[in-house]
Amino acid sequence: MRRAYLTLAAIFVVAAASCKSPWLVTTSDYNRFAIRAQEEGLWREAEYRLRQALAEDPDDARLHNNLAVALEAQGKLEEAYDKYRKAAQLDPGNETYRRNLREFIDAHLWEYTPPDDEEATPGEEN
Repeated sequence: MRRAYLTLAAIFVVAAASCKSPWLVTTSDYNRFAIRAQEEGLWREAEYRLRQALAEDPDDARLHNNLAVALEAQGKLEEAYDKYRKAAQLDPGNETYRRNLREFIDAHLWEYTPPDDEEATPGEEN
């Protein structure tokens, strides 16, 4: 009888370990939540969730780009520029990230001028 309980407990432990915890939040979950928040105009909430995601995956270009959108909407232009630039650097072949960086610079040139020593947009010549 004791052996049956131990076997049952072992099966339960193995089964539980192989299942994804319903409380485990992934960077994709944070990103989806942030996009919904952005759609509702909840920019600070989106920023918060994207920062959480970036803490888990700091090399995800998509997260940097999406955070840049939230920062730009809040007028945090210097950091938005840095995040757009980081997204374009992490994935230089992604035309969306490169376009977003160019459009940011064009839209905000009168408000925010990037430092002179900055490199050109990835994939473009000086």
